[in-house]
Amino acid sequence: MPDEMTWLRGLWGRLVGAKVTAQVPESVLRFRDFCGQPEHRTSAELHELLDLWGFEQGTEIVVFLVRRARVRWHKELPEAEWVLVVEEAQVLHPDRVDRALQAIARLAQIQNIQL
Repeated sequence: MPDEMTWLRGLWGRLVGAKVTAQVPESVLRFRDFCGQPEHRTSAELHELLDLWGFEQGTEIVVFLVRRARVRWHKELPEAEWVLVVEEAQVLHPDRVDRALQAIARLAQIQNIQL
């Protein structure tokens, strides 16, 4: 009898777990995956994540006189502290990644989305 109950609990857990996973938006799942990646993240990965969260494409600028970058923002985060500068075709510095993740977390808080 205990073996049957363990099997039933495992089956129930898979069914309930599948329902919970299906209700999570793709943007939240990608945010969690992005946070779980190793430290070396590229600008292309960050741009893809920002696109899912609805950040504007922004304008292209030049930083340090030679590197192309893109200024990204979200209409629900109008404050200057949430404007992001993402260098193109680069492995991002952890500080830049942290700023982007903080901006997404703030946006999720405003939109009442549980991360």
